[in-house]
Amino acid sequence: MRNVSIRSRITAIALILLMTCSVIVFACSESYAAGPVRFSEPAYRVLKNRSVSPRNLGINLRTMIGEGYNGYSVVQGGCTDGTYAYYLMVSSATQHGRVLKVRMRDQVVVGRSKVLNTWHGNGMAYDSKRKKLVVIAREDRKQEITVIDANTLKITRQQNVRYSHYKDAGIYSLNSFHQGKGLAAIAYVKKYDCYIALERSYHNLIIFNPDTLQAEGFVVTRFTDKYPGTYQAMDADAKYVYLLLSKYQDNPSKQPNNIILAVDWNSEKMLPVINAKNRNKAYVKYAWYCSNKNNGQADAVIKINSNLEAENIYHKNVGGGKGHFYMSAYYSRSVYSKGRYQLRRDDYVYDLGTF
Repeated sequence: MRNVSIRSRITAIALILLMTCSVIVFACSESYAAGPVRFSEPAYRVLKNRSVSPRNLGINLRTMIGEGYNGYSVVQGGCTDGTYAYYLMVSSATQHGRVLKVRMRDQVVVGRSKVLNTWHGNGMAYDSKRKKLVVIAREDRKQEITVIDANTLKITRQQNVRYSHYKDAGIYSLNSFHQGKGLAAIAYVKKYDCYIALERSYHNLIIFNPDTLQAEGFVVTRFTDKYPGTYQAMDADAKYVYLLLSKYQDNPSKQPNNIILAVDWNSEKMLPVINAKNRNKAYVKYAWYCSNKNNGQADAVIKINSNLEAENIYHKNVGGGKGHFYMSAYYSRSVYSKGRYQLRRDDYVYDLGTF
């Protein structure tokens, strides 16, 4: 009887250990902090080159926020939490901003912030974990991130970011020269709990910790040579990072349309950066070339059949790993008033469809 009792106890202990290990393994597979993120590739779509024709939703953001042409009327950033869309509206005169909050279901304005010291904001993302809006600026504050509460539309934090400490793998050092370029756009991915930003001018991708607002990884691209244009905005989901380029103003014949460059997290060097805390520390020390072929190029190009000046792109998830995408763009015209021609710009929202 005693042997049976001992065997029973050993069996019970083994079962408890097995259940504990199963819980730990399950937690690690789901948590960015606990273990490496992996993909089941067939579970995700493979994005291919395509063209989309934008559909004007008839939404004029300038009139929705209740501003004249000389007020907070220039849209510079946009994002969504799936229910509400948020737009950063900037005044060219004051270089400050106001946030417009719109319910997407019926396009009803539910909130307008007070004037915020965002400087000339250039991009905005929604952090779904912290319920915050994250804004990057231009000019004298191009290294700064501004954090805004999505509910109250008030600034809760402003901080400069640092990423000059990365070294490229045998090519060049990412010194203060790169730090001085600042950021051009930003996005948030809940699956990885990180911000990813676009370096101004060189268009490299920088991954930031949302709590410290400091860089965790640096990914080198080679987009600029092949795709000249104005890199206006970005978005991201668990599979791709999307960079929005407006038509090339200096030479429209080189790029007459707006385009989106899609870069795959799974096959790039970006995913190892996300996992570097638990695996390879080199990924948080060195910069790495992105793209499947290690050439720094995009995986897919989406041509937008529009030559308006695009300003931001954002999406809401619709299931099956797909997103429904939207874009805001300027409609400009010159008006003769008070003895001179003046530029009048209205901001419209366009439906890009699902991909």
